[in-house]
Amino acid sequence: MDGRIQPNDIIVEINGNSLQDVPFLRAQNIFRSAMDTAEIRLRVVKGDTSNAPSIISQLKEKLKPAPVPPPVLPKPRSHAPIKPSPLTLPAPESKEVVAT
Repeated sequence: MDGRIQPNDIIVEINGNSLQDVPFLRAQNIFRSAMDTAEIRLRVVKGDTSNAPSIISQLKEKLKPAPVPPPVLPKPRSHAPIKPSPLTLPAPESKEVVAT
């Protein structure tokens, strides 16, 4: 290992700012502000170690995609109401009455 960040490595801290439980956009802002400093210190958990700390499994669990909800399907025609709803009926025509 030459000290470079490798695939599966996890940056857990930038210049003393923990990235645990930090939303992605906030982590980007922490990294961008670190770019303006004279020195950047990264704490990296190597992803290829056989005795990886529990933080790797915790972070991987958080990065799992959310389960896809089931599709929303239209109701089958057999569930259509027998009588039309009064909300969907056309408005009755009003007749104009002229008083004489």
